[in-house]
Amino acid sequence: MNFFPELSTHQTIFQDDIQLCTSSCSYFSPNQRQQRLFNSIQRNSLLNITGAYSATPTAVPQVIGITPLRIKAQMESILVRVGRVCRNYNWEGSRFLYQDFQQSNTPIMIHPAHSHLKDRVSVVSYPHCPAEAIYTDGSHLKGETGCDFCVIQNNVQIHQWTAKLSLHNTVFQAKALEIKDAINWADSKGIPTSIWSDSESAIRAIFSFKSSNPLIQETQQALLQNPSMQFNWIKAHVCFLCNEAADNLNKQATEEGTHFHLQAPKCHLKKLLMNLSLSKWQQDLDSGDTGRAIFNILPKVTLTPASWSKESILFATGHDPFPSYLYRFRHSAHAGKRKTLSFTQLLVIFSFYQTKCRKYSTLVGKHTFKYTIKNKNS
Repeated sequence: MNFFPELSTHQTIFQDDIQLCTSSCSYFSPNQRQQRLFNSIQRNSLLNITGAYSATPTAVPQVIGITPLRIKAQMESILVRVGRVCRNYNWEGSRFLYQDFQQSNTPIMIHPAHSHLKDRVSVVSYPHCPAEAIYTDGSHLKGETGCDFCVIQNNVQIHQWTAKLSLHNTVFQAKALEIKDAINWADSKGIPTSIWSDSESAIRAIFSFKSSNPLIQETQQALLQNPSMQFNWIKAHVCFLCNEAADNLNKQATEEGTHFHLQAPKCHLKKLLMNLSLSKWQQDLDSGDTGRAIFNILPKVTLTPASWSKESILFATGHDPFPSYLYRFRHSAHAGKRKTLSFTQLLVIFSFYQTKCRKYSTLVGKHTFKYTIKNKNS
């Protein structure tokens, strides 16, 4: 059940527009005034999503799993600075070097007379694989990423190549690397052969000249320089003996293969920035002096929205019929009644919320005794 239907609209429209404005400046580092401004911009939208009172502190984003806009904006700025502008950056004690991450290139321009690469790349699995070909395989096994290729002639393996990548490298990078090295090996030996891979995503990226991946572009250039070489897709794990040999070789590559350094993809940079943003968010929440009511219930930040209804949020923040809240805003009917509620008074309010939302009993059952035990007047 979606307790916050407006959440997707906030993430796809409002928040993306703000991030686009901040990411256009690669040197964005918000000061205290700008941070307060970001909080005020995001606050109105979050209050509308959750249905909370205007007196609710800005800790409400913790309930619906939205990163504070001031932190998200700085994340986007660092991503642009390191991933596009090619500049180093320090943030929260971590140093990001642009040389460690794979940079996107401008798609290569191919003359129409030479754009016959698609005719040499096939994604149709043949029922019988040739006895003389190069078979590639790459995967992520037991926390390790490896890639390999083996050369088969007359159903006999005559050559093999293996490489072990770093933990942050993806399987797509492994697939692209093994294909490129297989082409280079066949070119160095002058063998007009065919290459078989079980990665359909890598194959489709190769015959698309819109790709900005440097590994894919190098593979395209190598194929264009070898017009006699064919490239085909083979279905994985269907008992083709030659392909199974490459699969077994890949298991050896993840354990004993020679380490090959390859730049980390941008998704790894996003993952690092996300972890640092959660750590920064948690530090701000721990050291803050507002929103303690929600902090006592949800002490850890998360990007997963809590399944709270509007009544649940009002109960957690102590709003609506609670005397302490009414006393705070000088309501005459409850003037002078600031002390907390007893257990018998709580039962009356619980029944009020249960009539409004029957599923509210989950939150009540979880935290009723917790606050009752702490209340000396109960």
